[in-house]
Amino acid sequence: MTKRLMIVQALLLAGLSLVFLLPQTPPMREAALRAELPTWVGGGWEGGSDLEASKEEREILAKDTEFFRRSYFRPVGGLETSLLEETDGGRMSDVVSAGIVLSGKDPSNSIHALERCLTAQGFNIAEPTTMLVKLKGGHVLPVRRLFCTRVDPATRAMARSIAYYWFVGHDAVTGNHVVRGIKDFSDRMLKGYDQRWGYITVTAYLDGVRFGDDSLAGVRQRPVTPEQADRTVEEFLGDFVPEVVKTEQIAKWYGE
Repeated sequence: MTKRLMIVQALLLAGLSLVFLLPQTPPMREAALRAELPTWVGGGWEGGSDLEASKEEREILAKDTEFFRRSYFRPVGGLETSLLEETDGGRMSDVVSAGIVLSGKDPSNSIHALERCLTAQGFNIAEPTTMLVKLKGGHVLPVRRLFCTRVDPATRAMARSIAYYWFVGHDAVTGNHVVRGIKDFSDRMLKGYDQRWGYITVTAYLDGVRFGDDSLAGVRQRPVTPEQADRTVEEFLGDFVPEVVKTEQIAKWYGE
């Protein structure tokens, strides 16, 4: 009986010792982001108030997902603009909306291609393209570009906008969701760490629209062409990206 008890104890101890051989959870590294949005951005951009994530977004995404959103406007001048302001009211401006979605411990429940989200909201998206934005520091930022249209069900009016987005990891940026996944897997397997990912979105509006945000009261988006919107966003990103991305931490720019 004593011998049998000793054997059972030995087997139990051997089984418990295997716990130390199990792989440990990889350490978590933060995205190279400053998880806040500036009030002012160089080039004359003034920020509105912080905007909350929608109820639908919070219900769909993981509970530890973080959201940061703000709209920015830059007044524009010229005779044509002055005439529009006199007849229509409001400060004619360039307006962009910027946001950061920062994943929790499980990026697969927080981070996704923006196409999926916009399509679910009823937007029609033309063939996505990649826009390469040259930053002031010399790096090239790869940005996914989505031309979006949606018909307002109440007025039947067509609204047009262009959404731009890219992903930021611990030491890399990319505008491609598949590349992001490969990079994430590679770092986990070869470097031994998990990482939080964020994706940054910037939206430009093509039609003359007013904004319901109280902090943008009296601001109206001037009508622009897609080419004008691209130039405006490139100008905005030149000053915005260094404010929110820790560029000195980025080792790989997938647009270069």
